[in-house]
Amino acid sequence: MTIKSNLALLKEQHIEIKGYLSDRLKARHLEWIVEHLDDPVAAELFQIIIQERNDRAKVNSHQSLQISRHEGKIEQLGKSNQNLYNQNVELKQEVSYWQEKVNELLQKLEQLRQDLLDFDQSEIYRLGQWLKASLSKTGQERQQALLEKELVHKDSYNLAVSDLKNTIQQQQHGITQIKERAISTVESLEKTNDKLRRQLGDIKKYIINNYGDKKWQEITRYFADDQELKQ
Repeated sequence: MTIKSNLALLKEQHIEIKGYLSDRLKARHLEWIVEHLDDPVAAELFQIIIQERNDRAKVNSHQSLQISRHEGKIEQLGKSNQNLYNQNVELKQEVSYWQEKVNELLQKLEQLRQDLLDFDQSEIYRLGQWLKASLSKTGQERQQALLEKELVHKDSYNLAVSDLKNTIQQQQHGITQIKERAISTVESLEKTNDKLRRQLGDIKKYIINNYGDKKWQEITRYFADDQELKQ
């Protein structure tokens, strides 16, 4: 089969298939067309190739415009996801900080209790009679007697414990408020994230349906650091 007859067959197939003829031509075909532009078949094929090139230029220009718009949305989605992650990390750090403060107060309370109870047995025996006499006193006299032995009266101990309990309750109340706010914020962030995921899915479907999976892969490579686009 000659090159001319081969080209004539390709031209007929092009008319039936409605594809891009230039994609099916080889170098020897193009050389023959250029050298035989006076031939009707070569001239017609040359016009088809030129028209295809112009059509492709228009389509590529339109696709580039549409894709650039979607790329802006995709980039915004990536930034939104990062902001959500940062806010969640900050909330966790704040809750952890207050939890640590509460644990410190509990440790101090336990240490105070141990300091008051863990006396040497012999010391308790020796001070038994003295304590009985001292505790029978009242007011400033009783307090002064206990201070001389570096002891704390039950009322003073209860007052110190009460102050610590009040402080712990305040701290726990603050942590509860922070946790409630954190839960509310996380729920809001999850709803926003779900919405952004749906939007990303719609954008992915639109690009694949209108420009093909290859174009979508190009976009995901461009935003390679955004794991959401690879799903």
